[in-house]
Amino acid sequence: MFPAKLKRHFETHPDFMNKTTDYFKRKSDELHSIQKTFVSHVKTHNENALKASYLVSYELALAGKPHTLAETLIKPLLAIEVNCMVDEKTANLISSVPLSNNTVRNRIQDLSHDVKDTLISRISQTKFSLQLDESTDVAGLAVLMTFVRYELSGSFHEDILFCKPLPSSTSGSVIFFMLDAFFIENSIPWDNCIDVCTDGAKAMMGNIAGVVARIKEVSKKCTSSHCVLHRHSLATKKVPVVLKQVLDNAVKIINYIKTRPLQSRLLKILCEDMGAVHKSLLLHTEVRWLSRDKALSRLLELRTEVSLILNDQNSLLEDYLNDQEWLIKLCYLADIFSKINEFSTSIQGKQKTIFDANDKILALKKKVAFYIESDAQESIQKNCEWIINPFSVTSKPAALNAAEYEVFIDMVSESHNQTSFKNKPISEFWAQLGEDFSVLRSKAKLLLLPFGTTYLCEMAFSRYTATKTKYRARLNAEDDMRLQLTSVTPDIDKLSRKKQAHCSH
Repeated sequence: MFPAKLKRHFETHPDFMNKTTDYFKRKSDELHSIQKTFVSHVKTHNENALKASYLVSYELALAGKPHTLAETLIKPLLAIEVNCMVDEKTANLISSVPLSNNTVRNRIQDLSHDVKDTLISRISQTKFSLQLDESTDVAGLAVLMTFVRYELSGSFHEDILFCKPLPSSTSGSVIFFMLDAFFIENSIPWDNCIDVCTDGAKAMMGNIAGVVARIKEVSKKCTSSHCVLHRHSLATKKVPVVLKQVLDNAVKIINYIKTRPLQSRLLKILCEDMGAVHKSLLLHTEVRWLSRDKALSRLLELRTEVSLILNDQNSLLEDYLNDQEWLIKLCYLADIFSKINEFSTSIQGKQKTIFDANDKILALKKKVAFYIESDAQESIQKNCEWIINPFSVTSKPAALNAAEYEVFIDMVSESHNQTSFKNKPISEFWAQLGEDFSVLRSKAKLLLLPFGTTYLCEMAFSRYTATKTKYRARLNAEDDMRLQLTSVTPDIDKLSRKKQAHCSH
């Protein structure tokens, strides 16, 4: 200060007239300390609000809920609950978390890109197989769903590669160009792709312009497989004429009740009065392959109640339910479709290989004589016995050369390998095999990586339909679907550090 100002200051504050210089230095340090603490508190609060914003957005994406719920429902409810249970000051902190519709959308995009980058870094350095399928959503967009299976840290992983709408038609060339553009954009070498699994649509499996044919042009060693579920579904459609008539008449009976709301209500009342286990029939549709067994079984269980309803309506359909021969055929159809559905369900799920599907096919083949398509798979099984059950092989497999067979003998001669084979899934056993047997591990991986079915795509489309409803028809669901279907956990702390934290106003 200027001397005159300093003098006036002490005249107006006489209590500080005789204080030493150390006193004022100490006060100055205290003031700076308070300022730093306040800034640090504000910064920490903003950073926590940013992280909370990411966490809430992540949970919204996992649940497939609208992005507007965060601002319109979740935050107000949390503020009310905290205000009631804790105090108003803490409730105000909750209200400061940024959760607007645009903010949530941006957070989900950040999380999705982080997961995508992690996945691409993994598959760019290793062999992988693809599973892809196409379907139309509620907005009329043709959506391509693609999954990938790869090895990481001694085990096989499955993850969504992308979920993108096709720009125009669903031809093989358009689908391949989208795949190829994604691979080029993310520097993924096509040589790493060893197998493609899809359905039997012409756009996918066409010999010249199909997606698989085009992939094989850029990846010379890539193989392909037709989804076992789709082949199985095609085979089961060949029902003998006599049984087909029984199936059609059963569907007519079901539709007669289900398409008339009054009859459905009367059936429910009748079932309750008679103590039936079920109170309604189930519709059958060709698209839902499980419906054959479930619809027919339900009709058999409620045949007495349904017969009374049809009799009351003077419907000629009642005659079928009173015909013993017709009922016997209906029982046969219900039983055989039940066995078929058990098979179809058993080969679905994650980490299912073509060997799992083949074992189920061979078991079904013994039960159902008309299922012949699995013969082609039987030769594959025999040639790969050294992978499925290596410790029972007594002679050199045709798939192994002399040098590889010598390594194979060394491998099966080690007792701890046999113990490991019994205690681990087959894929983990081969993926975790020691470096001394790397030649066998690499050879086995090429046969264990391919998908046996397009189950992941079918499951993903079900989640996609639940997420992109008619009320959210404009949603670009790729980022939401990636977070719902991925096995990779996004690094929220890393994303939070990259962002400048701002509270909601």
